[in-house]
Amino acid sequence: MVRAAPGVELASNWEALIGAPAIDAVIVAGGGNEDLRAEQLRKLAQAGTAMLVAHPVHSSLLIYYELDMIRQDSGCRLVPILPTRLHPAVRRIADVTASGESEWGAIQQVVIERAVADHSAAHVLNHFARDVDLAAAICGDLTEISAMTSLGASGDYANLGVQMAGSSAVVARWSVAGVEPSETARLTVRGQRGHASIEMPADGSPWKWTAIVAGETAEEVFPDWDPAAAVLDHFSQTLEGDDPHPTWHDALRAMELADSIEISLRRGRTIQLHHGQASEEGTFKGMMASAGCGLLMLALLVSVAGLLLMWLEVPGAWAWPYVILAMFMSFLLLQLLKLAFARDGE
Repeated sequence: MVRAAPGVELASNWEALIGAPAIDAVIVAGGGNEDLRAEQLRKLAQAGTAMLVAHPVHSSLLIYYELDMIRQDSGCRLVPILPTRLHPAVRRIADVTASGESEWGAIQQVVIERAVADHSAAHVLNHFARDVDLAAAICGDLTEISAMTSLGASGDYANLGVQMAGSSAVVARWSVAGVEPSETARLTVRGQRGHASIEMPADGSPWKWTAIVAGETAEEVFPDWDPAAAVLDHFSQTLEGDDPHPTWHDALRAMELADSIEISLRRGRTIQLHHGQASEEGTFKGMMASAGCGLLMLALLVSVAGLLLMWLEVPGAWAWPYVILAMFMSFLLLQLLKLAFARDGE
């Protein structure tokens, strides 16, 4: 590496990246020890370090929520690596869908078929987490998801099919197409009068656009597009002050949808997603709501135990109402912690 890039400085300790004045940004890859990767992301985000992050970088949705809260507090630039929506062919479809006018008529469906090399749940869900962002770039925010598969003996996702919908009239479908070493994908947009499809090979071959309207076929090849260069150029613009698209919020939404697949399969029904902005105040309110329910159950148990002990004439059993009072007073005092959170606009 040193011979190939003599200007590169090798560091044995990753903590040296935190707050280093000579470092403008950090590129974070996925894989490896997930606990260590989560710690690295937390500390770098807390230090306000700009990061270009592989997606999915961690299998836990909670880590994505946590990083989103840290990002809001520290103001760091956190950009996921999602190159497919940056492709000119995808941008063309997204612009046409957003305008509501196309030669194919009103857009009705967005279909993504993904060929994979490995049918394991983790591998398939990783691909889905990336591909669903592509669907969201065309359809808008997706808030409903329904998944179906026939689980084999090994519990793989060879026949996984997912259907999604949101605020727009466009329905998105994603499915595993088969086993292919190159893990190619096909994106198809169907309208009332025709459809357009994009072949998206993963081996570096040019992407191909095909549109069919009224029996006439139009084709276009994109030979010069480089996903790595597109991502770095986009990230550079972000560092200069441009708004990132896709954002970390987009990556978080993709992980929410991926996480909901297993829930939908287990329950056998459509899952509604209620997107909310992650914040420390929201987390605190959720914890207090759970604690309040638990406290009511505990108070009931203390009441029953106290009355039983009084019936048995156990010394000091008469104090059980004061125990309940102390519990609720402590809970009310904890509510004062919400004053530590800044109000909107402050």
